[in-house]
Amino acid sequence: MQKAENTSGGSIAVSVARLGQEALPVVLPAGASVRDALAKAGVSTSDRTEYFVSGVRADFEDVLEDGDVLALVTPKQAGA
Repeated sequence: MQKAENTSGGSIAVSVARLGQEALPVVLPAGASVRDALAKAGVSTSDRTEYFVSGVRADFEDVLEDGDVLALVTPKQAGA
């Protein structure tokens, strides 16, 4: 996984990953949510997409921590 920029100064580095694509590193302010990471990565949200942070199902308002991996999974990718 690629490392994002230096995270000093109250920021965190997370990766936004979609199946079959390289993870996109993003830097966010400390306390940022899943919704913030999606917006920074330019990802449009869908009612049918599920989000996981470091393997655990997540909601839009869940707070991210430095080093988290935010994975996006659609029903088609999940085999539904």
